[in-house]
Amino acid sequence: MFKRLLKADYVKLRATNAPDIITTMNHSVDSLEGILSSGLPLAFTSILTIAGTLAVMFIVDWRLTLLSLPVYPFLLLLSGAMSRKVGAAYGNA
Repeated sequence: MFKRLLKADYVKLRATNAPDIITTMNHSVDSLEGILSSGLPLAFTSILTIAGTLAVMFIVDWRLTLLSLPVYPFLLLLSGAMSRKVGAAYGNA
């Protein structure tokens, strides 16, 4: 992003709306910060939770675990959809 700013044509830049550019840059930096601060740790936590759950399932009964593996991705998608709905409901309230 900074490389583009250094090589920018400032004549064209003066013709554009500066507040829009600043807003876009701030939004880009905030989005990247959000991914780095919450997205990656959340992904690692989810991966560890899934691995731990599968490990416990294998310890309890490996045959039942292999039988239930096709259902597990569906449960993850359902859980994600429900958390988005709950988040939207509490976010609007």
